[in-house]
Amino acid sequence: MKQTVKYLAALIGLPCVAFLVCSLGADFFLNQPWGVDWQKYPAPNAQALEILTANEFFELYVRTTDGRIFSCHKYEGCEQVLTDEIAFSSDLCGRTRRYDPPNPPGIMVDSGDFVLCGIDVTVQESYVILSDGSIWKWSYSWGWGDRLLAAVVVFAGTIGTFVIVCIVLYWLVLRKIRKFKQQASLSGG
Repeated sequence: MKQTVKYLAALIGLPCVAFLVCSLGADFFLNQPWGVDWQKYPAPNAQALEILTANEFFELYVRTTDGRIFSCHKYEGCEQVLTDEIAFSSDLCGRTRRYDPPNPPGIMVDSGDFVLCGIDVTVQESYVILSDGSIWKWSYSWGWGDRLLAAVVVFAGTIGTFVIVCIVLYWLVLRKIRKFKQQASLSGG
């Protein structure tokens, strides 16, 4: 009876522990911005001073030391714009950030964090203006794919542990049966 309780506890307890460990591991490893570095962004021809806003079209609006406003696009460079030409984003869901970006590659003058919320993905963009006037961008995205991958890791780890526990328990029970049969044949013969 004691052995049965131990086997049952192992059969139920170990997969539960595996589920917990896999859940914590998946949450930690899959929700970290591994390997994401600062990328140089186009800067206006005047000294950038202040980050105003960003939008979902990879445009960053900055104010320069002489008061002009520039729209800097990741692929097209920077051009001066009027105040009423600033394209605010409807997908911008705040200036809150999920992750702290690494230290920027220089002395920071200004920074801005923007989170763009889409249907299937969320993107955090952090911009900095350095003392030399250069602009740098750090970006990280997460979405339903991350959650799906985490679920697969948790499920596979739990099922794998359950299978291993079943194999070990089967082996232990088989060993007990052989030992019992051996003792029965020795005492009967």
